[in-house]
Formats: sequence, structure tokens, C-alpha cells
Amino acid sequence: MKTVLSLENCSIGYEKPIVSGINATLIEGEIAVLMGKNGAGKSTLLQSILKQLSIHNGSIYIQNKLLQQTSHEELSREIAVVFSQNKLYHSMTVEEVVSLGRFPYKKWYEKLNSNDLYTIHSALEITNLLDSKHKNVQKLSDGNVQKVFIARAIAQQTPIIVLDEPLSHLDIENQFIILSIFKKLATQHQKSILFTSHDWENATTIADKLWYIKSDSFHSGNVEDVALERNLLHIDEKSDFSFNYCLHKYMQKPVNEENKSIYVLPNGREEEAYFWVQKALLKNGFDIQIHAETRIEIVEKNTYKIYHNHSVENVDSIEKIIRYLT
Repeated sequence: MKTVLSLENCSIGYEKPIVSGINATLIEGEIAVLMGKNGAGKSTLLQSILKQLSIHNGSIYIQNKLLQQTSHEELSREIAVVFSQNKLYHSMTVEEVVSLGRFPYKKWYEKLNSNDLYTIHSALEITNLLDSKHKNVQKLSDGNVQKVFIARAIAQQTPIIVLDEPLSHLDIENQFIILSIFKKLATQHQKSILFTSHDWENATTIADKLWYIKSDSFHSGNVEDVALERNLLHIDEKSDFSFNYCLHKYMQKPVNEENKSIYVLPNGREEEAYFWVQKALLKNGFDIQIHAETRIEIVEKNTYKIYHNHSVENVDSIEKIIRYLT
């Protein structure tokens, strides 16, 4: 697996570091969601990756090349960016905005060639905007406006796409449309996607990795393992609210295959682990069935038994459960 983005022992911040010891990687075709409370440092980290802010310590590599040695022109061919507050281009059509994604490859006086037009068409097709390509962007719904800027990023033909809060201000239907586009880009086009989100429930249904900033420290790894280890669902103890693990959640539809049926033995002492194990299985196409032959027992946090094909396998992470079963 090819590593397209790597952060090694980085410290980020403005006048002084606000988060240190950042170690993370993004693999080709992988989706990572960056989460943390407001003011935790998510935007600061994105600015550091985009070379808009210098890091205090450590190293960032893009395609194995040190970020400090990468020019802004080179970076525009490696990373496409979609910001949460997109500037609307007055009097521009959808197609014209998407065509701006070809800017890193053109001189100011050069016209779009056949390859550019094909790339733009493909980006519009992936985002289901072909029927709207001649419409003025300002006349579109919020969901379609977001798709326009994602299409522009796709047209930029970079291996990495970085998005800041792409799900904010969108209704539930459009959130899932955007997430489906991300999944298609990762699995079918091998794009590596890093996006920030406050909506842990929907974001983690497609993400492979969780980058999590909590209490000035950084954690990364398999989504469900990091979420469980770092108590993602726990809020201030003084709050009147706590998460109910029995609530039904939107999940990707399971693959209708016999060997994809599985059952997780309930464990009242480890409700949080039970929740994240099931979420990981559903995300990876398994169907939770009480009569399934393959079963998982949660012994305790980070201790699991897999009963499969008349054998028992002991593993110590949710990531290893998925690896073993797939």
C-alpha cells in the first residue's frame, strides 16, 4: 500500500504549539476523518498540511517528499482542497467552476484541451451534475453547491483531496450523497481523502481511519479502535446527556452473502465495545444475524474471541477482527 501523506512527530500551532506528537499516515485509496472539539486544532492541522502554516517540529511528507521542499505549484498537483466556506463565483456555471480544477496544469493563456474537457466531464459524472452543468452555481441548492466544489477538486486530478467540514449545513439525504461520493472516489478511483467533521455518527460509517485531537493530544488509527480507546462518545460528565448504545443508526447496506453473516454476543459490561464492533462489521459489509455461525465474543475492552469455521481466534483490536474475517 502506497503512503501518500505522512506526519512524523509534528507539533502544530501559531506562536506556540497547541498539539504535539502528531504521527499519522494516509494510504492510497483510504478515507480518514479528522475530529475534535471546536478549537482543538483541526483547522491548524489542515493549514499545516496545506503549507499555509509552518510546523514547530517534526516533518510532513507528501508522496515521500518533504513538504518544506515542495513548491506551492507542486502541492496544487498533489492536494485538492474544498473549504467549508466556499466562495461563490458570480455569473459562473457549474461547468465553468469545475473547469477551474484544471488551473494547476495550464498557463494563463492556454485553453482547455480535449483531455481537460474529458476530465471535467468525468468529474461532473461522478458527482451526478451533468444535467446541471449549464446552470448558474448561485441558483443551486446547498447540497449541489457542495458537489460542485467537490467536482472541481476531482477535476484537479490530485491523489489527495482535503475537505473542511463538507457535511455541515446539509440535510441528512445530502450528507449521505456526499459520503457516497467519497466512498466511490476512494474505492473506484484510489483517491485518498481527509476530511474534518463534527458528525461522528455519519462520518465514521465510511472512514477507514480516525485522526482524533483530544486534550491537546493526537491519536490515529482504525476508526473503531481509536473511538473506543479514546471514549469518543463521552461528553462532559456535568452534562445531562449520555449516549444510548441501543439506538439504531444509519449504516451501509450489508453485502448479501452467506459468509457475511455474523453475530456479536452481547456484553452488558462492555456496551461501548459492543457498539463499535458492530459498527465496524456493518461498515465492512457484514450482516448482523443472531443465527449466524460466525460469532464474536467481547471478553473485555481490547480482548475478543472469534468463533469461525470450528476454530477460535483471539485478537486484541477491532481492526484485527476485520482483518481476520476478510
